[in-house]
Amino acid sequence: TKKQKETDIIGLILLLWSKRKRIIINCFIGGILSIIVAFSIPKQYTSTVVMAPESSSGTSVSGGLGALASMAGFNLGGLSGSEDALYPELYPQIVSSTPFLCDVMNLQVETIDGELKTSVYDYLVNHQKSPWWSKMIATPFKWIKRLIGGEKKEDIIPLDAEEMALSQRQYLTLKSLDDLISVSVDKGNFVITLSVTMQDPKIASYV
Repeated sequence: TKKQKETDIIGLILLLWSKRKRIIINCFIGGILSIIVAFSIPKQYTSTVVMAPESSSGTSVSGGLGALASMAGFNLGGLSGSEDALYPELYPQIVSSTPFLCDVMNLQVETIDGELKTSVYDYLVNHQKSPWWSKMIATPFKWIKRLIGGEKKEDIIPLDAEEMALSQRQYLTLKSLDDLISVSVDKGNFVITLSVTMQDPKIASYV
């Protein structure tokens, strides 16, 4: 009934009021921990560019048909452009491919302060910041690897996807780079949006 509901609400309010000190302390502790976590996570910067693929229309008729088909969400393929052109729908698969990512990791970049000039691979492996708790978690595993002799220093060498011999670290770095690059294609007008996220804004722009 209505009276019972009002009684339950009043009882809940009285219960919360009786626990007000504990609630305030918990909220204060939670706020402090949230601030510590927020300042411990490294800053990341995203560089985004919007592109329109080039196309060479054969005649004015085919070009007009291509434009109309594009607006309707259809792709006329060779009728509206050159036969050797790459379809925009393939760009995300190309960017996620191993040969492409290997070329990106060999790219020479520079930090915004100008103090570091190196490859994308070396930057991701040796110059990335991480929260303090990740080092605490990783330290016991490093000790175990040293005890069994499994941790070896890996030289930073150019990656070659054609050799098909990527090390475990190279493969994991390649996958992490793939997660940092985002490519989306608007199938309606084939506008391509490319985004790269890095801890350094200039390196994000380079990539």
